[in-house]
Amino acid sequence: MLRSNLRYSELTDDFGYVYITDSPTRVGTVVDRGYFGTDSDADELIGNLMLQYDARFEHFDSSTLAGVEYRDASTDDSSFYGVAAPIDLANPVYTGAPASLNIYAANDRDYKTKSLFLQQNISLHDFIVAAGVRHDKLDLSSTDISGVNASDDFSETSLRGALTYMVSDEISTYISMVESVAPPTIGVDPERGKQYEVGAKYAPAGINALFSAAIYDLTRENLTIAVVQPDGSINRETVGESRARGFDLEAKAELTDNLSLVGGYSYIDSEVIRDNNASREGNQFGQVPKHSASLWTYFGLPGTDMSVGFGTRYLGSYYFDAANTAESDSTMLFDAAFNYPIVEGTDLAINVSNILDEQYVVGSGTADYYNPGREITAKLSYNW
Repeated sequence: MLRSNLRYSELTDDFGYVYITDSPTRVGTVVDRGYFGTDSDADELIGNLMLQYDARFEHFDSSTLAGVEYRDASTDDSSFYGVAAPIDLANPVYTGAPASLNIYAANDRDYKTKSLFLQQNISLHDFIVAAGVRHDKLDLSSTDISGVNASDDFSETSLRGALTYMVSDEISTYISMVESVAPPTIGVDPERGKQYEVGAKYAPAGINALFSAAIYDLTRENLTIAVVQPDGSINRETVGESRARGFDLEAKAELTDNLSLVGGYSYIDSEVIRDNNASREGNQFGQVPKHSASLWTYFGLPGTDMSVGFGTRYLGSYYFDAANTAESDSTMLFDAAFNYPIVEGTDLAINVSNILDEQYVVGSGTADYYNPGREITAKLSYNW
């Protein structure tokens, strides 16, 4: 079997905000403010060609997949800043967006990737074996605000493999290893990752349900992160090696013809192992909570094709930055969903996230960032 895929995407993003530059020594209610904004345009062309050969022999089934892939992506971004008029907290007068801002950074980047990959799957009695290899050639180029050109190229090979054992018709276990390579910043080695995972799945007879559990160990090298400097600027810094260990639990079950549950829990223990900045070694990752969980229940309205769902999301506390100097609060949010197949092929879906419109700080760097408030979306889809 020979098949191919081709996709082109284009994205434009404009972002800006006004921030307060306060200090503990301020006297009175008047505080200084500043403007910050970014403009970015990105486009990507990606295509592949794959040849698959399936064969069945006396004792096992075989599937071989070989292919090539090409990716051409470019980004053009600019960052702006400016001084805003001070504001009186006791009697605020808002001035609106500025007519113009000073540009302090601009980059035009281009990434080209040429890849070869091979995947082999073999099924033998109660065992399923999967193995793969991928080779990527990365060509990078960029031009900064000063007109300085830079380029770099890399050639990387990554491996993956998995073994699944069907213990019974209801229980299966697996072990896997996956390597990854991410396009780097020019002058920095590519980000490399390696993950080991062991898991099990249980689908009990007599009920439409699936229970799964997985334990993993993920290591990443040459990870580039954004760090706020003492003067308020943001620089990209490289973490030599980081590790995340944890486990995931998930359950899906149809309890009755009209009632089903979907739930999950995740635990992550993250740590910086090796860093160019030795003071960060031993710290946890920024923006990575140790505990997170979710639970959804769906109920089909008797005598109709309509269904409603109610869910809750729990997010444990986490550090805002790589230095682990500030920590978030844990939070719990509630969501709802409504689905109605109007006629054959036409469906209406309404989703409400953060029903109670809870607000909390999700990030803190040059400013505090808050979570999205209550959001209601409606989607009408038609299939033919």
